Amino acid sequence: MGNPLKELKKSIDGLKQSLDGVKYSVDGLKEPMDEIKANIQESKDEVKMRSDRVKSEVQRMKASVEGTKEVLGEVKETIT
Repeated sequence: MGNPLKELKKSIDGLKQSLDGVKYSVDGLKEPMDEIKANIQESKDEVKMRSDRVKSEVQRMKASVEGTKEVLGEVKETIT
């Protein structure tokens, strides 16, 4: 059996190396995760912009329908 302190030091060094490997892996994931977050935000912004455009178009169409109803009402009054 070897020196227990040396064995403990070896074990601690091994743990440090393992932790360094985990840290390296986590650091390697940071950039792709940041890219994913940016892509998600861009997608959300695009959806909101399109949604706002659709809402605006629906409001315009509603106003057009109301205008058409008014004109038809006037035509109906003129005919009768």
